[in-house]
Amino acid sequence: MIISDSPSESFFKKAIGTCRIKSMNKYTARLFLIGVFALLVVSVSLIFFNKSNPLQLISDIVQTGEIDTLEFAPGYPQPQISALAQLEHFPAPQFKSNHKLLRNFLWMDPAYLSGLLQPNYKMNDCVALSTQIQAQLAQRWHYYFLVSNNLKSYKSYRNTNTFTGNWVAYANSHPEIPCAAISFWAQVQPFVARNNCTGKWPFVNNQQLPDSCYIHNNNELVLANNRKRPSPLTPVSALKCDFETQTIYIDSLLSALKRPLQLINENGEVFTLYNEKLMEGDLRIKADKEKYPNINWNQYQALKRLEKEWAFRNSFMQKKQLENCLYTEYSIDGNNNFRHDYATMRVVNSKINNQYYSTPDFYPRHPDNWKTWKGPWHGLKWLQVCRKTELALGDNLFSPFVAAGWDSVEVKNIRPAQWLGLLKVVSNMGAEFFYSGFFNTGKQVAIPANYVWQATTPVYAQAITSFFEDILRDSKMINQEDFIDYPDPDVPVVVRKSNQAKIWIIACSWQTGTSYNKGTPLEKTVSVNLGHKTLKVQARRQGSVYYYSETGKQPLFYQFDGWHEYKHPYFWSKNIVLEAELYGKEKITLSKSPTDYTTFTTLTALHDSLHIPFECSSTASKVKKIHIWLKNNAVKNSLDLYFNYIKVGQLPIKHEDKIVKYTIELPTESSIEKLKQILTVKTQQDGVWIDKLELVME
Repeated sequence: MIISDSPSESFFKKAIGTCRIKSMNKYTARLFLIGVFALLVVSVSLIFFNKSNPLQLISDIVQTGEIDTLEFAPGYPQPQISALAQLEHFPAPQFKSNHKLLRNFLWMDPAYLSGLLQPNYKMNDCVALSTQIQAQLAQRWHYYFLVSNNLKSYKSYRNTNTFTGNWVAYANSHPEIPCAAISFWAQVQPFVARNNCTGKWPFVNNQQLPDSCYIHNNNELVLANNRKRPSPLTPVSALKCDFETQTIYIDSLLSALKRPLQLINENGEVFTLYNEKLMEGDLRIKADKEKYPNINWNQYQALKRLEKEWAFRNSFMQKKQLENCLYTEYSIDGNNNFRHDYATMRVVNSKINNQYYSTPDFYPRHPDNWKTWKGPWHGLKWLQVCRKTELALGDNLFSPFVAAGWDSVEVKNIRPAQWLGLLKVVSNMGAEFFYSGFFNTGKQVAIPANYVWQATTPVYAQAITSFFEDILRDSKMINQEDFIDYPDPDVPVVVRKSNQAKIWIIACSWQTGTSYNKGTPLEKTVSVNLGHKTLKVQARRQGSVYYYSETGKQPLFYQFDGWHEYKHPYFWSKNIVLEAELYGKEKITLSKSPTDYTTFTTLTALHDSLHIPFECSSTASKVKKIHIWLKNNAVKNSLDLYFNYIKVGQLPIKHEDKIVKYTIELPTESSIEKLKQILTVKTQQDGVWIDKLELVME
């Protein structure tokens, strides 16, 4: 029996089958056939030119207008500043001190980030550069250091002239940096690793197993694209060579590593979720399913998959060296319409913080696909479906795979502001950390200097989350049905309320849905529903994250991410803006009204001293001066400023009933000797209320 998985086939059957050509006149019929032929040509072209979704043609046509060059890498489309130089130049993400958020995971191949397969590349240079890029991401951008981008590279870990060998050497010399590895069950090669295993491809999906390991219909093998379809009844023992091969891969890595491994992520694209009709057509499968009368076909297939997943995982994760290592797998999520039953499959992932973190893919790919989804490219709607299932099981936090697009033509990918705004919304849905992806799948390899910004955007969003981490871990989204509100069709809003107090976190973003944003306004005013009242706020293209509290005598409102810009991060200001309310205790908000926060100022009382940790970019050399916006109620007062507890200046301030900007010039020796700093502001008397500080960098 031969079946087809092609979506194009059903598409054209519906397009042609619903029309009655016989009832048309000859002229109309001829036009109709010409139209069908044109549609076929377009669809075939899309397939052959790696456009898996015919709807994307429409997207490409709609994406017209003029780009804003500040949303692209400097020099676009042929940037002259390298990926590493950009990373060093980007503003630091500014995490809250002592946060406990997990590190992010790099699913952008560091080899390609270093320039592999670019014109005139040299392998030795790429190897060294890939390690430098990873070191930058691990030290400044809260990433695991990746020691293997595919465990099948098991023979190269001791050769520092190879990518993985160089990465392992760096990880060994920096045991303080957590490291991780990527596993690909779908790519294990048993015949290479085991003499007694003849399979060139993993046994879990090759075609060499006994016929009983494949799906039948009326005792006839079911074929799809001329390939037999693996049966849920395949015994675990039939996959023994896969497990033995994976063990060899892991042992090779562990013997080369002289320090612990913190996380292994498995690609997981091995098992298919079949439809009920196909399952019921195989009498052996149907008979086995009848042993489980209380579960549906999805749950049954998930149960059979889990048996094999556990055997694969246990073949190496039970090793002594990995007792403190986490294991996660891609696409274990709550969209049970398209994925194996989440309640069953979630346990394949390690528990984190006493719950299971789902791993959905948030891959909109194109600017107009952010809201719902097209085929395999998932927007916010996919996450809404997933979260409903996951939250019902008590899995409050999750860790999505994210990518703003991986087209070699950069304008087809989502722009930095739009992507940052989306990830802030996703963070408020419960995303603690991210798997950041970019995939070179076509003939044209993308230029890393064009897309390296995608590695930093999830971190900018996560750093904002660090300032309300305690609320993230002990709160609920107030919209328990859809989780996302749309006060404007282009503005997603997620509101999270603390379980312990009348405190809300609001994340919103204006989604333009295009890469052609020249002249487009930067924000929209929207009304956010808190249930008991509505607040008016500004939704920016790069996202806006707000804190609102009714725990005091007057409402308190402030913004976490005011310093973020809509531009490509290379063009953000080099100066560092520090909002005092993120670091102080006593605060007050001045606004138009208790419900209108389209313009507002929040001040922090300075009692004795205020300590503000911050981080500089790698290219910063000196703080030239500091601007301070404040109000002083004391008759006579002054401020002392310290860097790392060393006094660098004093500032006399006057009695004022309004906010005044002061500037203090710093001595020439105020150079940046380390990236992480502490700024301390001390006052002689109470009565000082600080709005913000700006460090002017050289």
